[in-house]
Parts: sequence; C-alpha cells; structure tokens
Amino acid sequence: MPAELDGYAEPFLDGGATAIAVLSAHPEVSATLAGQNAAVVEVWQVVRDDVEALVRALRWLAERHSPAFFAGVRDRDLDPVAAVSLAPADRAARYVYLRGTARPDARGAQPRVVTPDPADPDDAPPVEYGRDAVPIDETGLRMLARLLADRDVTLVTKPAFELLGDLREDDLLWLDPAEARVATGAEGRLGRELRSLVGSAVARGAAVLAPAHPLVEASRELAVVAEPADDVTLLGSAALRRALQR
Repeated sequence: MPAELDGYAEPFLDGGATAIAVLSAHPEVSATLAGQNAAVVEVWQVVRDDVEALVRALRWLAERHSPAFFAGVRDRDLDPVAAVSLAPADRAARYVYLRGTARPDARGAQPRVVTPDPADPDDAPPVEYGRDAVPIDETGLRMLARLLADRDVTLVTKPAFELLGDLREDDLLWLDPAEARVATGAEGRLGRELRSLVGSAVARGAAVLAPAHPLVEASRELAVVAEPADDVTLLGSAALRRALQR
C-alpha cells in the first residue's frame, strides 16, 4: 500500500484482514467499511462497542456446542423474527458461532450464513455442521476492538455503488471478488458489476487495489502491481501505481 494514506474504503466487508492491516499501519486514515450483509456489519459494530459481551456470548455457545445445538441455533436464531428479540451481542455471537463451525462450501470457503427463503429455490442453502470445536480468538477480538475505537472508522450497511459517493481522489479502495461473492451470493452478473465498480472508482481518481481474480482480470483499468511470496498477484489502478512510486 502507499506509504502515505488518508482514506480507505472497502465495499464488501467480511473478515476484514486488509482493513485491519491498513488501520494498523496508518493511524491517521479515515476508513469506510461497508457491508452488504447487515449481520456482518453488526458483528464489527459489536466488537467495537461491546466486545466483552460478545466474548461472554461466544463462551456460552461454545459450552453447549454439538450438532443438535448447532442446528437449533441455525434454524431458530437466524429467523428474522427471532433475531429481533436478541441483544446485538447475542445476535453477533450466533452469527460468528455459525460461521466458525459450519462446513465449508464446495470451494473450501466459509458459506454464507443467511436465512433461506422457502419461496426461492435458488436461495442459499442452510449452513451445515462442520466442526467439533468452536474457534474463539478472544485476544484477537479485544485487539480489534481497541483498533476500531482508536481509529476514524465508519461501519455501514449499504450497496457497493453507494460507497462511490464517499470516495475522494487517491483514497485506497480494496476490492476482493471472493468476499464480494460471499457477501452478495451473486455469480452470473457479479463480474460485470465489479468491472463497472472499478471503472467508476478509477474515474473518481481512487487508488484501486484487488487480488487477481477472473471476475476483475478483464478490467482494463487494472494492472499487476505485486506478486507476493504467497502467490497472490495484486492488481492496481494507475492512481495506485503512481502512489507506490512516490
């Protein structure tokens, strides 16, 4: 990333590894982290605002973890009507619990945790039990809570294209097609939408950074900027390439 950075935006917030790296390296940065899934954004908000309540709720779930308990949480607490009655920390803990213990999808990635729509046969299938242990990184959660509290971070649920209005020239935009697929569940039209998003961000002068992926490799605005040791090729816009050369 550039040595100096004022603004950072992420339109498909999920695990947020890149956002954490940016916030850690650039204390001065003003960041907008936008999620397509309100449950994901709420998890981040709870980590920032009430991490100890989240840790307690995760411990309670971990103590009761079993295939039957997992199925009960999935079938009962993912229902929108039931979820409304829960406190934010409890809703967030259940989402983290299901994501952390579910069976990975056919691509080896964590599945989308959503409430299936019985009327829509193409809707995401329910997550299935996948782990006998509940992974809880309490230290990591507390570190993230402090990081979010000490930085200028906006957490918001909004469509990706609505984030463009907040972009300033030379802001860094991280665009991960894999997280976009998890966030939206889209397949067929996603590549076209991502390329359009890249084009619009570039037109605003943003420094776009993205991992090489078939969904964005066809974009004429991006070129290779790095091939790290982990074999993940990174693509960047002209604004990013100029910033890296300063």
